[in-house]
Amino acid sequence: MLLKDCLLWGALPFALAVIGSVTYAMQPRTEPGEQIAPPGSRVHRIVLGVVLTGTALLAPLDQIHLHTDVSFQKHIGFGLFFAAPMAGIGLARIVGAHFHRAQFGVVVWGGCLLLGMVQAGHFYDSWPSARPVVAELSRYLAPGAHTT
Repeated sequence: MLLKDCLLWGALPFALAVIGSVTYAMQPRTEPGEQIAPPGSRVHRIVLGVVLTGTALLAPLDQIHLHTDVSFQKHIGFGLFFAAPMAGIGLARIVGAHFHRAQFGVVVWGGCLLLGMVQAGHFYDSWPSARPVVAELSRYLAPGAHTT
């Protein structure tokens, strides 16, 4: 169950981060003649990619080690937050220079959006309804009454 949740919530962004890390290590620039910041050596780019992408694995490995899924969605989200820059590079490399392969980027982005919407709906619907409690409490409260 926990491994399934790891794959469902983090596999696509993690795969993009791996693609981004590998392509960033091989070639730091996305455009010819781009001068944003000095890229550093290949070793520095590899270390940066491993550290940022590796944060996406910390929460799942820890939760699997502890055999618990308490607050797992928050923990995996925090790790994916740090892996997001590498995932962005991965998506940019998939799309290519001057949007040569934009359809692949739209498919990947649409998949991420679809998974996110399904997960948000699942989390929202998993909470119990408060209607019975509100209905019961409203019998004891008068309009404009003050509690002391």
